[in-house]
Amino acid sequence: MKFADEEQTPLRFAIQGDIHNFRRIPKTYLQKLLADAKEIGCSFFAFLGDHFNGTKENPMRLSKESPLPILWQKGDHEFFNDWGRTNFVRLSQRHPLLSEAPDPLAFLRGAIPRFEAMTGQPTCWAFTLRGILFVVTHNGKNHVWHDWQLRWLRQLLTEHRQRTTVILSHRTLDERGETADALRKLLREFPQVVLFCDAHIHSPHPFRLIGNTLQVGVEGNERDGGKLTYEGNWYVVVELAKDALRIFRRRITTKELLSLHKRKIATSLNEKATGKMHMAFLMSDRSVRFNPALWLKGTKLRVWGVEQEQLLPLPETDEKGWHGSGLQVVDGGEEWRKLGISKVWQTPVQSDEPFAETTFPVKFETDPKKVGIAGTISHGTQVTVLALVKAPKGWQLRLEVDASLSDGTTESRHWVEGQSDGDMMALQAAIGHIYLGAQSIFAEPKASFWRWEGVNGKAEVDTPHPEGKPRQATQLRLRLRVMKGGEGQVQFIGLAFPETGGFFTPAPKGVSFTRQAIVRVGSRQIEVGDLRAGEFREFAIGDLAGGEPIELACSGSKLALVELIGDAGALMGHLLRRVRQVTGDKIEWDGKDNALVDAFRFYGWDDDIGGTSLWWLSKSLWQFLPNR
Repeated sequence: MKFADEEQTPLRFAIQGDIHNFRRIPKTYLQKLLADAKEIGCSFFAFLGDHFNGTKENPMRLSKESPLPILWQKGDHEFFNDWGRTNFVRLSQRHPLLSEAPDPLAFLRGAIPRFEAMTGQPTCWAFTLRGILFVVTHNGKNHVWHDWQLRWLRQLLTEHRQRTTVILSHRTLDERGETADALRKLLREFPQVVLFCDAHIHSPHPFRLIGNTLQVGVEGNERDGGKLTYEGNWYVVVELAKDALRIFRRRITTKELLSLHKRKIATSLNEKATGKMHMAFLMSDRSVRFNPALWLKGTKLRVWGVEQEQLLPLPETDEKGWHGSGLQVVDGGEEWRKLGISKVWQTPVQSDEPFAETTFPVKFETDPKKVGIAGTISHGTQVTVLALVKAPKGWQLRLEVDASLSDGTTESRHWVEGQSDGDMMALQAAIGHIYLGAQSIFAEPKASFWRWEGVNGKAEVDTPHPEGKPRQATQLRLRLRVMKGGEGQVQFIGLAFPETGGFFTPAPKGVSFTRQAIVRVGSRQIEVGDLRAGEFREFAIGDLAGGEPIELACSGSKLALVELIGDAGALMGHLLRRVRQVTGDKIEWDGKDNALVDAFRFYGWDDDIGGTSLWWLSKSLWQFLPNR
């Protein structure tokens, strides 16, 4: 195979996305695609999110048979609580260690989000391959680019200013909204970011130069003979040479490699510069993650402060948040303490009248340029209400949310119901809006088109008014009631989060930050202390063999971003194992099943991905080791 640059072998990789459980993109095409990418010398294949759309036919089973490394990027359909919208779940249906979608209680329980558990990868991470820095981002749903990730990204790019950088994302670079504006502004400060690969929209988009960053989508810049990639048996290939960036269309059937774009640039391509890892885990109090890097040398632990805003008072405060007959504050007991909650509201219930209600102010942004599909930076897009309730078995409970205008009239009504099994349950309702008149900053708005979230029991409704108005509510009223039951006691707490994106913790009312953080990595325990949002502290912790548990305890926001930095020879994926030592290419495993094995079997993931992938970075070698 002759490459475009004969002086030094270029680095090639390929991209695809939006598989949706093989419903959109067939498995047979993907199998041919992986084999062909190996044939033309791709170092890895990046699937850029939305692998799931349901629970059957998990595309990650491709890892078992792939001839080259696969990088699994998360999209909004992988988001661990199923986009953070209207949901009802029971705690008894959840494994203590891992979560399954939908699971709004994942961070409250200290569980590993579903996608991070399935892939074995951090929340966001970066690695060097032959001198090029690749950044794998986290994308939310209606709040796409979180401030904690942008702070992490700024520090990462500052430390790697001399490295040509590629950002891998599910959501596109050209989206409207304040969070996307903040990302574009940040990238303009770092000209080494030459490429941004994205998916999400299921169609081609032009190759655009935004600052010094070329935006390239998984469907290329146009259809091939009127056909999308999987319809016409082709895919997009990226090539980074010492002096150029090239984008190709690869036709699988005819073996043609057609140039779509070429840009003369100087890159940091270097055969010897591979294996620098930055692995950032967004974690909650009492949670655990596992180190996926094999023999991480010279490891630094960097812990970042993360803030959390919560709009309702907790029961242990003096502020009276909820109102109802016979309502009192009691000790929650062991079941509640497992969620990091000590005090709860308790009330006797005898009828279907509301047994508790409260109101609180909200603000929705009405400027379509700010609220866009990527969401606002702070208040303005979405408020998510979470009621945690313990009621007698068989009782049917409802959370009602009324959005009211400043004059007291009702703008919308919403509700979510669930039946108790006697254990804890969560009723989750998201109230918000996004502007859809134009999703791209390069498109002219066609209409005043708004999507409202949380209307009449539905997760979302498009253009609820003929004229397409934004939400203008200034207050939310919450009510809890028993729809079907009898006489008995109900315990509950209520939480409300603006723009959190699903990382729910029992934080106090107001804006809080990381307090009293303690991190344990394997046998090493580090007293970190208090960290404001964006502040970090760094600790040298020596070499790590691989698979070590990473544990966090903290108060305040009950969130922190825990990052491991070092040099690794290989990366584990999927079912992570504990490693004793690595000698060259030989791995000595611990030999004992870790806690992940039971969790994978609990959800039936062992049938799909019950094994460990190994990506030997310098060799572009891919192995899959079944668990049994």
